[in-house]
Amino acid sequence: MTTYAQNQKELEALKAQKMGTFYGVKSGFGNTTKDVDMAKRTVQSIPNTYLFFDSDQDVLIPGCAKKTIQEKGPNSNAVAKVKNVKDHNITQRIGKPEVLDERKVEGNEVMYAESKILTTTLGNDMLIEYQEGVIDNHSIGFRYLDLEFITNESDEWKKWIDQLINPKE
Repeated sequence: MTTYAQNQKELEALKAQKMGTFYGVKSGFGNTTKDVDMAKRTVQSIPNTYLFFDSDQDVLIPGCAKKTIQEKGPNSNAVAKVKNVKDHNITQRIGKPEVLDERKVEGNEVMYAESKILTTTLGNDMLIEYQEGVIDNHSIGFRYLDLEFITNESDEWKKWIDQLINPKE
């Protein structure tokens, strides 16, 4: 077996593993709380910044959440819409997005959210943590529906490396 075939086989195994796993994007560049309004119980945040090479060696690209936002976002007709949860635990709901989209903020392509925090004990505690700056970053949970590996031998490498926020990584 050639080295390429071994590498290709390893990439296919990694792809199968990633496609079959639910991921929580770790905090990354710019995934921050933008504003907290205690009176309205709202939080503006950036749950994900695109084109960031993360610690799992993944890069999410602009548009990757478009279908989910359309189908399960706050403006959708879905019964089960996107929720804000604590630590990726769906049983610890803290709020729901009233605005969820992909846009450019401070020069970066991001997922942007404005969420209403629940008037539950957990919601109250989380709102206080937001206000006091304890919660200062965000992440998203996702499952890959499409995944492409790009190596530095690939024709696509130069196209994408030049778009990354952190190309040296």
